[in-house]
Amino acid sequence: MIYNRVVRISLAITPYFTNGDTPPLGMTYLNAALSEAGHDVRAYDLIYYTLRDHEPFFAHFRKIVNLGQVGRRAPFFLNPEFTLYALYHKEFPKHKWPLPADAPSKAAWAACALMLDELSRLHADLILESAPRLILFSSYTSNVFSTLSLAREIRRRTDAPIIIGGPGVGLPEMWEWVLAAGFADGVVVGEGERTIVELANASAAQIAAPFKLPEGIPGLVLPGPMSAMAQIAAPPERALIKNLDELPPPRYEGLPGPGLGLKDYEAKAENPYKSPFFVGLPVMASRGCANRCAYCSESAYWRGWRRRGAEALAQEIANVKDRTGRDVFLFCDSALNLDPEWLEAFCDAVAPVGARFLSYTVAHRLMTDALARKMHNAGWRGAVVGVETFSERLRRLIKKNMSKTEAMDTLRALARADIWVKANILCGFPTETEEDVSETISAMEELNAELEVKRRLWWDAGHPLRLEPYSEMYRNPGKYNIRLNPYRIELPSPISNQQALLDRLTMAWDPGFPLEIVTSRSRRIIAAADNPT
Repeated sequence: MIYNRVVRISLAITPYFTNGDTPPLGMTYLNAALSEAGHDVRAYDLIYYTLRDHEPFFAHFRKIVNLGQVGRRAPFFLNPEFTLYALYHKEFPKHKWPLPADAPSKAAWAACALMLDELSRLHADLILESAPRLILFSSYTSNVFSTLSLAREIRRRTDAPIIIGGPGVGLPEMWEWVLAAGFADGVVVGEGERTIVELANASAAQIAAPFKLPEGIPGLVLPGPMSAMAQIAAPPERALIKNLDELPPPRYEGLPGPGLGLKDYEAKAENPYKSPFFVGLPVMASRGCANRCAYCSESAYWRGWRRRGAEALAQEIANVKDRTGRDVFLFCDSALNLDPEWLEAFCDAVAPVGARFLSYTVAHRLMTDALARKMHNAGWRGAVVGVETFSERLRRLIKKNMSKTEAMDTLRALARADIWVKANILCGFPTETEEDVSETISAMEELNAELEVKRRLWWDAGHPLRLEPYSEMYRNPGKYNIRLNPYRIELPSPISNQQALLDRLTMAWDPGFPLEIVTSRSRRIIAAADNPT
């Protein structure tokens, strides 16, 4: 078969990452890059399809594979025990899988694995219907289990190359295991827009079928010889996109699937997990984060912080509003207000558009009442602020750049400007004491006593700290008085070639005090929240 320069590509994301109410931002950029290059893209937001057609499955997945159940694990991906059981238990039924001890939980795992198999079969039918030449997956920590399950099902039916990208496989330990286990033919590391376009163009230039993945594409990792799987070479590095305004604007058309559009997101049943702080069409003002919080791994994925031009972004939002009729936008940036001067310029540029915004925001000494009012006048209606703790000692330890007073003043300014604020508060930090928790609670109570602040302030409080691989704490545990303890999920002997690679992904951490203490502190913080109903 001879292929011209147009390549048919299936682009998919599996449950779960978003609320299923809007297109995932990363997919919209990949969709735009491939479409602008002239390729035939079939995009599948399988989170939407699952919520529309199999909501009980979605609910069950969230019970078994859940960030809230991480505990003292340092997860490269969620619930590796269940993931391996779901992928391999049929193939190796006599193997002693690390199942839960109690009968109801065992039954829940078995049911979840059956649901995952069924969903993978249905979604494989959907994706393969158009006979794609390339199949691309967007992955995150929370959907690795379903991505790998669907990739295995598709591999049984086609020899079209399967490529997985995104943060779910973005660290070396993950892409080495994923390739060694045969789940994918290649992994895209880092920003994917230019890598996948080069890959699609190479496919268009290759006459033979199936398409053989070429070597040497920056950002594309390929498997090595089976005898040397643990030493897969890192790919040629893909330089970061310096000017984000050069990217094609996000393409929402074609999502959530072929023949569907944005109106279909609204037509499905209401998502029971929907949060009022995470609504609107996703947009991007920047990539990366200039902060280096000790518990966060974002710097491992984004090596620097870059932002859009204020005027260009405002014009893009105006264009999207005109094209789609949508006027609520969610900024997916980690820290939209890192540069207050830029934020002021953007507010001036976007105010005439008449849109509404929600965003992630950091505590900043320059988040003044005047800037917050300008944000409100430009359309801001909600902001999420990662406070984490009001303990001055802990803030220095975890490298939060702003003081307790500056964090409190940031919340005050936003709330007084009539912007709803969700303030995140964590507990269980290394070396944390009851005095640290009391200092946090005292600051919360002080803010709650200020009526003009209280009416717009919502505490997302008491979540235990989750240690992320490649964070400063993970890379330098002794500095933070914690211990990293590897644990093993024993694999069946026929797939023991994966064992050494898998062992690098299973790590627990110990800050020197038991989880029961963290649970007690969490209850104290939650009680202090006194959120409005």
